[in-house]
Amino acid sequence: MTEKRTGHVVGLNLKRIRVKAGDSQSECAQRVSAFGLNWAQSHVSSLESGNRKSVSIEELLILSDAYKVQLHEWFDGDGFVDLNDEYTVSRSDIQHALKGEADHDASRVLDFRNDVRLPADESIAVRLDIDRDVVIGIACELWGHTATEERDKRLAHHGTKDPAAMRNLRGGMTKRLANEIKLHREESGTS
Repeated sequence: MTEKRTGHVVGLNLKRIRVKAGDSQSECAQRVSAFGLNWAQSHVSSLESGNRKSVSIEELLILSDAYKVQLHEWFDGDGFVDLNDEYTVSRSDIQHALKGEADHDASRVLDFRNDVRLPADESIAVRLDIDRDVVIGIACELWGHTATEERDKRLAHHGTKDPAAMRNLRGGMTKRLANEIKLHREESGTS
């Protein structure tokens, strides 16, 4: 899974909230129009299908008022949100911030997409046919950091070997970590 832009995440949650309220897309447009948002059914459709990169704070406030939901509910779900091309945060961090519970620990704000030092996480995601965000989340749960960092930590005692030997060691360790993540998913019932 790639990270989603704010508009996509809000759109997914708008669909969930709209359907729960029993509204069609046209009824949603009418509902928010009553609050001053000049939306048509096509605007709702575009947002729900992930065609918009962003949503303004004014739109979020009106949507929240129109559907009687808290701001943080527009970021329900797991995974990460690309706020722009350089800045990615987890949905849970956004929710905590919108609830006034923000932990300003910079280590919680991560941009994994642009970090070229996560080859093990990418490899495990492909091997297990799951989203990279899921791999990163499980790795952080199991080891407190990414799978790539765990691989490098476990291989640190091997010292400096020739590049081919290190490549083989990294490949083998990545397979072991993939098996640990697979086992964790099976034991927790999320496989």
